[in-house]
Amino acid sequence: PQLDLWKTAHPILRQWMSEQMGPRAALDQLREDLPQIRDAARELPGIVSHLAEKIAADNLHFDIKAPELDEIKRQLVAQEKQRFALMLGASAFVSGTLVLTLTMSVIVGWSLIAAGAVLSYVGRPKN
Repeated sequence: PQLDLWKTAHPILRQWMSEQMGPRAALDQLREDLPQIRDAARELPGIVSHLAEKIAADNLHFDIKAPELDEIKRQLVAQEKQRFALMLGASAFVSGTLVLTLTMSVIVGWSLIAAGAVLSYVGRPKN
């Protein structure tokens, strides 16, 4: 026999969506959150007054410290060093290749290529 899952599940899904997302669910959630909303509303005038005083005195400063931000800053600094080493390595490698190709200075050319290889190794991703 052919079973149409959509026809079978549709009434159940419609009822579930109504219970979870409908106006009744929103009203139930509002009733549940009402004590916290009431407490926050009571404190709001004092908070606004305090902030207004700070702003008027030009004494409002935010000091945000989060370990995640420190980790992101550390990663950005490491990536910047890595990019610098890779760019320097690539430049030295290309310069060494050009020196070897265009001039007879073998020592300088191979030195630049070796420096480029070392810098590229130092600047490689460490994942």
